[in-house]
Amino acid sequence: MKKVSKFVLVFVAIGFVFSFSIAMATPFPNPSQFQTAKPVPGLGFGDYMGSVTPDGKSMIFQRGAPHQLYSAEWDGNIWTNITHIDVGVGGYNGWPTLTLDGERLFFGSSGYVYQSHHEQSGWSQAQLIPLDFGTYGNGGPFFDSMTSTLYFCKAVGYHLYDLWSVPYDPEQNILLGSPSPLPYPFNTDATTDIDARIFDNGRVFLWASGLDGVGPRDIWMSTRESINDPWSTPIQMGDAVDGVLTSEYNPWYSAATGTLYFGRDNMIYQSVPEPATLLLLGLGSLTLLRKRRL
Repeated sequence: MKKVSKFVLVFVAIGFVFSFSIAMATPFPNPSQFQTAKPVPGLGFGDYMGSVTPDGKSMIFQRGAPHQLYSAEWDGNIWTNITHIDVGVGGYNGWPTLTLDGERLFFGSSGYVYQSHHEQSGWSQAQLIPLDFGTYGNGGPFFDSMTSTLYFCKAVGYHLYDLWSVPYDPEQNILLGSPSPLPYPFNTDATTDIDARIFDNGRVFLWASGLDGVGPRDIWMSTRESINDPWSTPIQMGDAVDGVLTSEYNPWYSAATGTLYFGRDNMIYQSVPEPATLLLLGLGSLTLLRKRRL
């Protein structure tokens, strides 16, 4: 009887650590640890480009024709309570991304880039960000609040994009410098590079590219030790995420749930690490928290 009680206590303790670590925000796993991706439950074909709030409970995404922004809530089993978001901009609205505190929304519309901030009544009327329109337009925005940098993709040809960045003040809606393309290896002459995203306290850079020159676009990853260090040589996210004959795009990592979201076949897919990996990440997070408190 005592052995059973101890086993139960250990099991409960492990479950508590697991749940607590997820709430703490798990670090980004090694790409090889992700399981085979599956479509997110509750959304379907034509729902894509998802961005998730810091608590992992709300998503903003683009819904197909007439291409507008929508929100959905996670009820523990599926994404539900789907609601249209009116930000006061007509035409094609897509590429939504949230700041990592969930308080600002960036998106592209008909070749322009906009931002909106969260108010008590909902999302504010969007503001046009003063980027150079160029010949083909801009899209795919993401704001990195740690470095006050706005990333976006700039069309350099028909269906050909490069990643650009510019220092930006979202409060004043002003550029703090001149936009410039990201250096190699983020852009190459023969490929499209889109959907720059930065996670894990500025240490993980994800984006979509045909960087290897073989087949469709895949999700690529580069890392660094701190925001002052250079980015590492890029690697692909691996077979669990990158399909052989499909294009993957719009990566988004929810640290609250340890879930990687991305687009494929005009749908949103998700992948999580192996359960043992999540537990190890949780124990590591708990150890770090304990060290900070000592």
